[in-house]
Amino acid sequence: MSSSINTFQEAVKAVQTTGQAPEEVAEALLSQLTKPERLQLLDGDTPFWVGFHEMLTKGYNRRPYVHGQVDRIGLPGFRFMVRRLLYLLPYTC
Repeated sequence: MSSSINTFQEAVKAVQTTGQAPEEVAEALLSQLTKPERLQLLDGDTPFWVGFHEMLTKGYNRRPYVHGQVDRIGLPGFRFMVRRLLYLLPYTC
């Protein structure tokens, strides 16, 4: 049944409504990705130098950076913010 999963929304629906195992549904969705799309999941979607320049000139935490978004299958990816380590140090001591 998971072989009919072609989009992220179909995968979510399969887990929520039919009780399919998330691992099985994730494998079915992953099988829909091309090799370049799978390789794209290994790094952020913003080119390194563009993001680096933006952090240096506009500052940290100005906007979330997208990682793992694949529009063709509706995979939203996730968003993360770059934080400076100094903000975390008082909470770890």
